[in-house]
Amino acid sequence: MTVVAQSKHQLAVEALARRESPQHVREAVRFIKNVIIGNPTKKDHYLHSLDLAPRMVECLRVFGAETELCMEIATVVASLANGCDQNVATLVAAGIMPPLFSALSSPDPRLVDAGVRALRSIVQRPALPGEQVFELAHIQGLTALVADAAENPSSISIHIAEVTAIILARIAESSTAARDAVAVGGTISSLVKWLDPRWSSTPRVQEAVLDCLASLSLDNTRVARSISMSKLPDGQRVVNAAFSLVRDKRPSMRLAAASCITNMHRAMAIPRELQPSIVLVLLPTVIRLFSDAAQQASAGSAGYPGLATISERAMALFATLVADNQELQTAAMEADAIVKLAQIITGLAAAEATAEQGSKSAKQAKQHGVSWDMPRSPDAFAGLAVSAAAAVDRQRESALQAVADVCGLKEECRKQVIDAKLLPHIVASLSHHSTGVRKAACRCTRSLSRSVKNLRTSLMDAGIAAPLFNLLFDTSIDVQIEASATLCNIVLDFSPMKKIVLEKGGVKRLVELVAQPNILLRRNALWALKNMTFQNDSEIKRDVMQHLGWDKLLVLMDDGDLVIQEQALNLLRNLACGKESANIFGVLERKLQTMAAHPEIVLQTLYIIVNLGIGNLEHKTAMMARTGLLQHTFAFLDHENPQIRVAAIWCVINLTWMDDPGARERVIALSALGIEEKLRRLVNDDNLDVKDRAATALSNMQGSLSAAGGSSSTAQPTSATGQTAPTVGDSSPAAQHDSSDTML
Repeated sequence: MTVVAQSKHQLAVEALARRESPQHVREAVRFIKNVIIGNPTKKDHYLHSLDLAPRMVECLRVFGAETELCMEIATVVASLANGCDQNVATLVAAGIMPPLFSALSSPDPRLVDAGVRALRSIVQRPALPGEQVFELAHIQGLTALVADAAENPSSISIHIAEVTAIILARIAESSTAARDAVAVGGTISSLVKWLDPRWSSTPRVQEAVLDCLASLSLDNTRVARSISMSKLPDGQRVVNAAFSLVRDKRPSMRLAAASCITNMHRAMAIPRELQPSIVLVLLPTVIRLFSDAAQQASAGSAGYPGLATISERAMALFATLVADNQELQTAAMEADAIVKLAQIITGLAAAEATAEQGSKSAKQAKQHGVSWDMPRSPDAFAGLAVSAAAAVDRQRESALQAVADVCGLKEECRKQVIDAKLLPHIVASLSHHSTGVRKAACRCTRSLSRSVKNLRTSLMDAGIAAPLFNLLFDTSIDVQIEASATLCNIVLDFSPMKKIVLEKGGVKRLVELVAQPNILLRRNALWALKNMTFQNDSEIKRDVMQHLGWDKLLVLMDDGDLVIQEQALNLLRNLACGKESANIFGVLERKLQTMAAHPEIVLQTLYIIVNLGIGNLEHKTAMMARTGLLQHTFAFLDHENPQIRVAAIWCVINLTWMDDPGARERVIALSALGIEEKLRRLVNDDNLDVKDRAATALSNMQGSLSAAGGSSSTAQPTSATGQTAPTVGDSSPAAQHDSSDTML
């Protein structure tokens, strides 16, 4: 039986290859269509074992005038594309896109409809490389379809317009270049026609158009403003039309309009007179969307399809809307958004437990031969349970991400998250089977860990350190990136969880991550190591250098990524108090010489020199012997950035401290370099900090030169804040960061 079945499939594909007549090919295609629809195994077999894709491409080219045949092939393509990303890759590699686009120019609207359906199935796969697949001519053809349908409406042309708008939206999402290509050539004007009230009877088209406009507005101020101020045929601006549709009775329409407005708002394209509506209209609408849809979906409401999906998308949209915006985060908290998110997460946890129990019961019934008193078989029930669990996972991920973003900036919001009893769910989610859930849970932890109080109490009591550390070994690089970013806050000096991380081998693992190719992972690992060594004892610093080594640190200081360079210098700044540091003067000199255009690198380099200048006589003598280093260092006394001028002055202060051995000789050498003259100018600087530090440095130099035997009888000079000169290591002003500066 197996051999016979196999031969039928092979014969069908061979019929496409022979192309004897349109009739024979059409019969073979229909057979294939009936076999593969709803059967992933057969789809895989036809595509990857029988090499179906190139056969279909050739048939579309040869029989392009055969409408019925091409419609059948387009249907098969759509079914195959709905299988998985690999199927789409195979179809695209075989060259399916050009003949599908050619079908869109057919005079028969049925073939056009079948063609756009197939294209929609392809572009909705997330792995599609849009910039490599779509040409400008393709986009122009799709735009023409949307425009023509508005001029010559019919049931099929309206459906074509809807699907085409979805395709354009997905193309726009694929890359910045693709987004720019869609935004030109009349696409916007063709789309906005459908937002006219005369098309209110075709809400699905309007939703697709809003979705496309939202994609075009994403992170693109120029395009977003163009869309916002574009006018409908009745003279109404698009932004006003979107605010009208955000009040529509259909949840899906409200969601589409809210997405469009949110992206325009993020791109600063909302007119000033409509800004209050963001807080008064948009935010409450989005909150109601995810809370009402979640309640109705959990109650099994059949009143509107896709309620769970609407809740999921609305929570993701809410996260985008409130991210990095204190005003909206406060307004969301006052609207009980956090409480509602907590209710959703709690409900999802209960649903997940029920689904898991149902799956276990089905498996146990099958294993023990017990009859399953349900209309479906145990296997079918297990399949449904898997599908339901995936939906719950996506909602849980969106809810956690929303929590992470709503409490990212405001302490009051973080307190409400804690009060809502969400911490146990967040901790449990760090060990969740879903990659997206683990990642979102890390982000929640990261937002909560920006609070010193939470670090010392709630997060510690919840036992979050161990599961978070374990995620540094996660199979997903994205999860490792989020975990390492969160760990930067967990290992701060005032966090009691730092000890747990150290005891579990945190230094060793972070050093391992520094060697990884992913730039974000390396940045975070270095940041965490820097925070570990901030204001800490020499034992931790020795542990860091034992695993990292000076050679590796010096290499990181020359990394191709400027942020990694800066973090490596920052780490060195905390470590620069041992005898090995005398070997890095050459590297520092090169940094000041080659990176002068990058103030963040210059600042970190200067403060390493500040720390080294606090060292013993050997350090100071070695530094003074490097004339090039001194010249490059003190050239920054004239820099336009006052922070850099202050750092350069501290270098003078530390080398000229009057009670230090050899101070007089160093002052004489520095005076020969013109330092004293520069300091005299800086005591009249516009910046108070520069002025005070220059006065201290000048006092040091004058005191050393006038004191007998190189010792000073005067009191220690102090800065304007009453601080004495920086001492060895972390207590340098350069190493003293406010805790908010070290948090991610």
